[in-house]
Parts: sequence; C-alpha cells; structure tokens
Amino acid sequence: MKNKTRRSVLMTTLLTLSLFAGCKMTAPVDEVLQENFVIDTTTRELSYGESFTVEPFSAKDKDGAWHDAVITVVDPDGNPCEVVDGAFTPTKLGNYTVTYTINYGEGGSQQMTKSFIVEVKDLTAPVIEGFSKDSITTLGSTVDLSSLKLVDNLDQTIGNTEISVTFNGEAVALTDNKFVADQKGCYVISVKGEDSSGNKVDEELQVFTIIDFEQGRIQENIWYDMEIDESRAYHGNNGAKVHWFDRDVTYVNDGSLLGSDTTILDLDAKYLSFWVYFDGANTGFEQLLIQTKYTYFTTYMFKEYGGEMEHYWQWDFAYEMNQDNWYRMVIDLDECTNICKDPKYQYIDGAKEAKPNPTTFADVMFGFGLWDSGIGGVPVDVVDCYIDDIRLTNTLDDEVYNEEIVVSSLGADRTAQVGDTFNVSATVTPEGNGGVVYSSTNEEVATVTQDGLVTAVGIGQAEIRATSVADPRKSSKLVLTVLEAGAKMPDEANAYHITGNVSVEAWNENSKYYNMFEHAIWDPVCGHSPIFNMQMAHGSYENYSPLTFADGQLFADLENREGTRINGGWQCFMTDTDALVFAIEAKENVFVKTKENPNGLGGWVSDTVWTILRKNLDGTYTEVLAATQNPTVATITTEWTELQAGESYIIEVKSVCSDLRNFENIPYIDVAPVLVGE
Repeated sequence: MKNKTRRSVLMTTLLTLSLFAGCKMTAPVDEVLQENFVIDTTTRELSYGESFTVEPFSAKDKDGAWHDAVITVVDPDGNPCEVVDGAFTPTKLGNYTVTYTINYGEGGSQQMTKSFIVEVKDLTAPVIEGFSKDSITTLGSTVDLSSLKLVDNLDQTIGNTEISVTFNGEAVALTDNKFVADQKGCYVISVKGEDSSGNKVDEELQVFTIIDFEQGRIQENIWYDMEIDESRAYHGNNGAKVHWFDRDVTYVNDGSLLGSDTTILDLDAKYLSFWVYFDGANTGFEQLLIQTKYTYFTTYMFKEYGGEMEHYWQWDFAYEMNQDNWYRMVIDLDECTNICKDPKYQYIDGAKEAKPNPTTFADVMFGFGLWDSGIGGVPVDVVDCYIDDIRLTNTLDDEVYNEEIVVSSLGADRTAQVGDTFNVSATVTPEGNGGVVYSSTNEEVATVTQDGLVTAVGIGQAEIRATSVADPRKSSKLVLTVLEAGAKMPDEANAYHITGNVSVEAWNENSKYYNMFEHAIWDPVCGHSPIFNMQMAHGSYENYSPLTFADGQLFADLENREGTRINGGWQCFMTDTDALVFAIEAKENVFVKTKENPNGLGGWVSDTVWTILRKNLDGTYTEVLAATQNPTVATITTEWTELQAGESYIIEVKSVCSDLRNFENIPYIDVAPVLVGE
C-alpha cells in the first residue's frame, strides 16, 4: 500500500515537471492578438473569368505591436496560386482556399491561421460572335448567318444553338444559314443556346432594310442622346429625336448624327439615305441655313415632296431649309471629302478623319453648321433635330416621296356680330387623305362644328382652322373678329383691295381690285373710288407731298431723279430724312387695314422703320402700329381701323441710316364700306 502511494506521488511529480518543461519550450498564446485576428470566413462565390481581390490584414498583440498577415491561395488541386497586386484570377472551376497567417513569438516561431473558401462557378452565359446586334443592309440583299456562333467563356462548344428569323412575327425560311431581306422593315434574328453549366442565351439581333422607328426600337448614339418621339416622323408616327444641338453651339464637329454602332452589312452600297428635320420653332427661326461644308462625305439634299435641292445662292455647300419640313439627306459612302483636313478650315479642332466605305454608322461623320438664313444672320443656338427612315441604297432617285397634302382656303378673314352664324368648307388634295378637322382657337369667341358651322358667341377674335387629318402640319385658317350685336362692321364683301404690284386688272366696280401703281401712273393722288382718296407721297406722316410720275417711276425729286422714289411699281426707296408715305383719306365712314403680302418684303427692309397712324378730324394722331424696325410681312399686318369721313390712314416708311434703303413690293391695303348691324 505504501509502495503504491509512493508511485502515485512520483507520477504526479513527473507530470508536473513535464508540464513545466513544456511551458519553457512553447510560447503562451497571445490572447490579445488572437482576439484581434478577426477574418470573415464565410464562403465567397465568384464567376469564372473574374479576378478576386484579397484584402490585406494586420492585427495588434498585447504589447501593442502590429503583425501583417501573410496571404496564400491554393487551387482546388492544392496548388498555390500567385497573388498579384492583392488579387488572383482563377483558372479552373472549384473551391479556392484563401489563408491568412500571422507569425508571432520569438523569431516568429508561433502562428495563427484563418481561412475561407472562394467557390468559382461558371455564371456567365455564352456570347454571340460573328454578327452585330444591330445591322442594316440594302433591300433585296442576301444576309449570311453562317459566321454567327455562340462562344463560351470556358471554350466549350455550344452544340445546341438555335437560330431563327422572323419578319413582323412571321417565320422566314433559312437556306444554308442565309435569307433574303426583301421587305422594308426589321428582320429579327433569335439566338438561343445553353452551356454545360446551364447558362442560357436568349437574345435578339436586328437586321434593318429601313429604320423607321415604328418598331419602337432605337440604336444607342454613342455621342448624343437619342429617344423615340411621336411628335415627328416622315412616315407613320414615330421619329428619333437626336439631342444633337442641346448645347450652346451653332455647329457640331467630330460627331455623328446617326452615331450608333449599327453595322453596314452591304459594304458595296453606294449611299446612306435618311430623312432629317431641324425644328427651330422653339428658337423662333422660320428658315434655316444648313452648311454642309463641315460634312466629311459628299452630301445631297432632297425636298420633302421630291426634287433635289439647289444650293444657297451664295455658297455651293449650303442649303436653305424651312423649319416645318422634312428633307432627305443622302451621304455618298464612296466619296469622303476629308474637308476637316483642309488648311482653310483648321479651326475644326480634333476632327475625326473620315474614311470611305465606313463599316458602322459611327464612322459616318458630320459637322453641320446651322444659321438663321437672313442676310447677315446670326447663328442659331439650339434646334430640335429628328431623323427617320434610314436605309442603304445604290441610287439617288429610288425614294418614293410623300405626295404633298394641300388644304384649300377657308376664305378671307371676316368680321361678325355676336349671334351670327356662317359656314366654312375646306377640301384636301389629293383625295383620300382623311379630310380635315375644324377647330377654333378661342371657343369663348367662336365655335365651329365638324360640319363647318361657325357660331359667333362672344366679343373678341378667334382663328377658325381646317387641319389635315393625314398631315397636321397642313391647314388653312381665317381670322374671325366678333363685335357686339348692332355694332358697325367693315363690309368685306364690298371691300376695295389695294394690291400694289400684282397682276390684276385695274380697279373697277365689279372686281373691287385697285392696283395702286396703275392708278399712280394716272395720278399719284387717286380719287377713282367713291369712298376714299389715295396718295403715294414723301416727307413725313405730318407733312407729305405726292410723288411725281415720269418714265414709269415716281420721284420726290423729279429734276434729279434721285432720293425717295418708287421704281417700276414695286421697288421703294427712302432716306432717313425723307420718308415714303402711303395715305388713304376717307370720303365717307370706312374701315381700313394692312394685310399680309404674299410677295413678302424683300430688299433692305431690315434697315427700315414702319409706322402706321390714323389722322383724326381734329388734326391729332392715333397710333395704329407703333414704330417697327426690321419688319416682316406679318409684322405690318393690322386689324380693321374705322375712319370717319375726312380722317386718314397713313403708312410712313423711313430709313434708319443715312444711306438710301429700299423694300420690295408695295404694301397691301383693304378699304371697306361700313356695314351697320341690325
């Protein structure tokens, strides 16, 4: 019993000595370092082909010293992977082990490790190669799909690829992976497939013979935003609004109006044709000068209803365009001008060099200049630009142009009294275009039914319009002025129309036309009308004298034949000290107005000031039209002004500079007897 006790004590002593000896050989665990060694050990998921970034890690021990973790990565087979710049790229599928190791203790003899798994999976679907997402070809060409294939990221063969073609939802037969694009519009190529990891491809490619945006599809412009806009289209309802000028610019360099990566399949195609619409309504211009000298390919322009446009009269690289029309632009894909490299135009900085036979829309470079078309006009700031009906073609004249729709006149502007009714009627040519819709701009003044019955309901003014159903840009109108019941009104049915230089017969009782200059030849002071006298004079509105006739002209200075004068009945000259005056004196109570001249007001009218006044019986003046500089025809159009017998209606036109200035076409004036309402 004693021996057993001794052995037990000896064993205990030896075990204690052994443990004491072990503490001397192994450093104790640094509990602070262990507490700070915090690594997220959850499994990560990574798609094959992507790189994985391994974040560095450091931890502080109980003495305040920092220890940087050593990072190692092994692949699914246990082989080490190289970590470059803190990242590694898996080369196979499976689990990669990322290990953080911290060495501590004397000489770094002790270690702490923590690991996590990066599970690399094939998460990427195969990609389509050998064919573009968006392409365009000429109508009737053969489209070859034999180069179209699915390529997997693991270089696996996709053996179950399905390719089909539809047009407007109807299947198109493939022969040797080819089909003929013989219809206008968009062919849709459906590509389906699946790799061994179950990643599926189900995509649609597009081949256009014409891009008209009716399909609701749009190509992404890599320079400027594009959107489908229902307010502008050449055919149908949808056009593409290109935010090309949505900057404070007047021309665009090194950009593309089409601007997408749409592939040109038919590289033998001669021309790229599309319709373009520059809308300046928001900036107030009526006509636009588009300068194609900034365009890097030979360019042709055609009018909306057919016919090639002539160049602007001053330059052979500019076209004058109306803001409410479509124009067909044709780019010669063979003839690239590289005008951007011309030393004369070095201010076109950074212009991209153009190359013939471009392969995508993005290679078709533009740099248009847009200017107000007025003589000496100022460049416009911003216009809205639309495109439609893009296609490839081999001839300039194979376009089928829209036929212009014309809405017939609703008749002359008129005056009515509250409660009056009358009928209007307008027709559309050519026939079969849906007729017109009638409308009133102010239904508190006048209403109109779709049968054309107009009812005057309140005092004021309204436009009665007839608008084409097929082309809302086309309309006709009359301005209706409504007076109170029983008011005096101009007897427009018996009005005298003083027409100036227009081929109409001289005034007579039947036609009521009154050719101003023919009367002036007889006598510059004309009194042939029973209701008014007329003078063409010079001086000022307060003091004027009749012009003198000689040799088919009227002169202020007959002896020297210079200064204020009217040449040939249409070209009117004046100075800043001697105005040209047109005066209508009422013989009885009448109404007078100036109206729009279809011939316009050409010449240096921009250097003239127009003033229209009524001279009252007491010798005072009432302003009809305030002094107006640089007028347009519409600017000098006035409402009816009532004159009592002996009062005058006076138009004064004066130059704003010391040089002689002129305008072309004598103003139009209407004089009407007074009609007293019941």
